[in-house]
Amino acid sequence: MDKQYTSVLNNNSGVHSIDKYSDFCPYCQVNVHIDNYESASLLDNSSLHVAVKCPKCKKLFVTLYNEASKQAPDRTGYGNRQFHFKYHFVGDAQPEIKTKEYPEIINKKFPKVVDILNESEKAKKLNLLKIAGMGYRKALEFLMKEYVISCSPRSDTDIEKIKEMFLSNVISGYIENANIKELARRASWLGNDESHYERIWQEKDLNDLIALVNLTISYVSMELTGKQYIESMPDKK
Repeated sequence: MDKQYTSVLNNNSGVHSIDKYSDFCPYCQVNVHIDNYESASLLDNSSLHVAVKCPKCKKLFVTLYNEASKQAPDRTGYGNRQFHFKYHFVGDAQPEIKTKEYPEIINKKFPKVVDILNESEKAKKLNLLKIAGMGYRKALEFLMKEYVISCSPRSDTDIEKIKEMFLSNVISGYIENANIKELARRASWLGNDESHYERIWQEKDLNDLIALVNLTISYVSMELTGKQYIESMPDKK
C-alpha cells in the first residue's frame, strides 16, 4: 500500500505534500500527536519548512522536510495537471547561525582555530554562555601554538614540546611580537576565568575575552600578511 501524503502547499510550481507530521515537541520534550499544520514555506524544490503547534503547550515550532520524489503532471486531460512534490520528514528545523568572517590568511593557515571560533560563537548566540568562554579559550591556545609552530622551522621534538606546554609558557617563551604577546596574555587570563571555578577578573566578562581574542587574531594576521608581502617583494637594489 502506498504511503499517504498530506498536501501542505499549492503554488505555481505544483502541489507539495509531506509524509508525516512531527510526533515530538521540542519544548515539552514528549511525544505528541499532531494532525494539522499552521503554515508551510518552500525553501527550494528540494526542502520545505512546515510550522506546527504542539497540542499540549500550544507553542509553534518549525520542522524540516526534504524532497523524496517528484511526480510529473498528467497530460491526458483527466488527471492532475500539476507537478506533485513529495517530501519526507527530517526533524526540527535548526536556525542558521551566521559567524564572524576572519582574515583569509587565518582561514588558510589555521582552519582548526576558525572551526573552534565558529563553534564558540554559535554557543554564545544560543545563549550557552557557561561553555562559550571555554571555547574561545581553546581557540586561543590552538592559535598561539599553531602560530608559534608555523613561524619558523622546528624539529619534531620541539613541536611536540610546544604542543604539550601550558598556554602561558608558550606565550611567554615563544611569542616575540609584543602586541601579540601582551594581548594573548590577557586573553588567556580571561579564558582561565571562563574555565576555572574562581573568577579573578571580576570586572571583565565573555565579551572582553572575545575582544582580546579578536585583537590577537588581527595582530597575527597583520604580521603574517606583512611577512608575505616582504618575502614576495625582495629589495632589488
